[in-house]
Amino acid sequence: MAYAVLLAGGGTHLVLDVMRTYVDGYAGFLLYPLWWRPPTPSLYVSADRWPPVLAIVVASLVYYLDAEWG
Repeated sequence: MAYAVLLAGGGTHLVLDVMRTYVDGYAGFLLYPLWWRPPTPSLYVSADRWPPVLAIVVASLVYYLDAEWG
């Protein structure tokens, strides 16, 4: 059972990593010894800090409203 959970975790990690894209439109080096970078469906890697701040504020507001009225 533990092996299946570890295998599923590794598989989902690779699937999610392949969706990250850099400025050139390709993913990072997923299979490191092979210098191949696959194209990706555009989850852009950004250093901008405001989208996560906005997401935390909105999530906190939704949580508060749900706890208050739910």
